[in-house]
Order: sequence, then structure tokens, then C-alpha cells
Amino acid sequence: MTTNSQQLSLQGRKATQARDWRTVDDCANKLLRLSPSNPEGYFFKGLVEKASQHPNIASEAFEKALSLDSARYDAAIELASQYVIAMRNTEAIALLENYTSNLSNSPRYLDMAGTIYTDIGLSSLALPLYQKANELQPGIDLFSANLAACSIFLGKIKDARDIYLALLEKNPLHQRNHYQLSRLERATDDHHIVQMKAVLEQATLPPHRNIFIYYALAKELEDLERWDESFHFYKQAGDAVTTVSNYDVSKDETLIQKIMDTCTPEWLADRKLSSPLGRQDKSPIFVLGLPRTGTTLTERILASHSSVESIGET
Repeated sequence: MTTNSQQLSLQGRKATQARDWRTVDDCANKLLRLSPSNPEGYFFKGLVEKASQHPNIASEAFEKALSLDSARYDAAIELASQYVIAMRNTEAIALLENYTSNLSNSPRYLDMAGTIYTDIGLSSLALPLYQKANELQPGIDLFSANLAACSIFLGKIKDARDIYLALLEKNPLHQRNHYQLSRLERATDDHHIVQMKAVLEQATLPPHRNIFIYYALAKELEDLERWDESFHFYKQAGDAVTTVSNYDVSKDETLIQKIMDTCTPEWLADRKLSSPLGRQDKSPIFVLGLPRTGTTLTERILASHSSVESIGET
């Protein structure tokens, strides 16, 4: 790599850390003008497209970077993350299997690889990657929180609890961590409730910034059968969500009424299909279950098969 290329690479990486995507894109273009086969230029292009939420274009850029330099584990993991967004789970898993052994000194990409496995539903494979990331770079809240979330998926509740308690000792005002802690176990006393109420008093945030802690308080108060207080915080949470969701119930009511008016018994009886709908060489698979019973994991395992295509959850 020439001196100019090295300087552009350094500038691009600093801009990436600052999320200055215009500068990153400028560095990518300059690198590719200097050398059209520069993998760093395509890597930067991929990061820009990823930030713009263009997974297919980002994938093409990361694929090009990887084809030019197969040792680029950063491009491989970034590519896997884009494959997951595009529901190309089998290809994402193949990349992780090929490249995770190269991540022993990269806590950032160990954490990202763990997140990809988690998104696919393979938490048991994610756990050692999260653990290694935290071992290499302890004290990073994001890494710790990801490890805690993965531990929950695997039933390691005590481990998750210890992590969230440590995070809250470091930052007592972090509402999402209070929320996650509240969900781990049934509350048996009001110790955490007192802490969370103190957070509300100290934070003085608008209601839509308190949604997580409203729900956490409501849940623990419900555990203690303090019904009126619990309902109060559930209502506050629901009202706060409503203010930022832009949800208009009348639109749903209008749609439902239109369906009812159109799809009458007479209309259904008169439907004469000249040919069956859909392709007859394929059969639908419905994955049904209550929340937290493994339906998402089952769907993702099935969708990773080359003969199965997922249309998402409903």
C-alpha cells in the first residue's frame, strides 16, 4: 500500500469511528482511483452502504473486498451481517465458520460475529465469542450487555443477573438495563423498585424517554401484587409509547370494516377459482407457539435450509 493509500486508509478508519460517512465514501473513491483493485476501498464502500441500509449493495462491496483479499476477516464478518439482513443465513453461517478462528485479537468483530449468530438463533455458538470479546476488552458496556442477553437465551440467568448488576453499578441511570434485570426473575421485595423510582426522580426525562423503566416498575410491582401501582406504570408506559408510535386505531378499524363489508359469506361462496392458487410443488410450513417457546429459533433453523424460504413472523 502506497503512502497516499495508507493515509487515506487511516483517514477513512477515523471517519468510520466518527460515523462521518461522507468522508468515508470520499476516502473509498480516492482509494479506488489510485488502485481499482484496492480491497480497503471496497470495504469502505460496504460500510457506507451498510450505514445507508442498503444490504444488497453493501454485500456486493464486501464480497469484492473479500475476493481481492481473502484474509480480510473484517470484510467477511461485515458481509455475514448483511447476509442475515437479506435472510441469506446459510451463507452467513458459512462465513462465520470460516473466519471466527481469525478473530482472536478483534473484540469488535468477535462481538459482531456473536450478534450474527444470535440473530440467526444460534446462541450457543454466540456465547464463546461474546465471552472472548469481553475477555479481550473488558469494561465495554455494549459487549457486556450482549453477553448478558445471550446468557438469558441459554438459561444462564445468574450470569446475566451478575452482568446487569455490574452495568447498573457503573451506570445506575441506564433504564434499559433496569428493564432487562426486572425481566430475569420474579421480584420478591421492593429493593429494585426503590432504585428505579429514584432513577425516575433523578433523570427528569420526558415520558417517552422513560418507557423501559415504566415497564420495569410495572412488572415488578405486578410480581408483588401491588396492582394499582402496577397498573399506574403500565398506563404511563402505554401512553408514552402512543405518543411516539404515530399509531391511529381508526385506520385499523376502517380496514377491518372494509374487509368485513367485502368478504361476506355470499362473496366467499361465489368465489370460483379456475386454478388453484400458489405453486403446487411447494407446501407452507406454519410455526406456531406462545412467546418465548422457541418459535423464532425454529423458523430460523428451517429458513437456513436451501429448500425453505421464510416470509417472516406475524
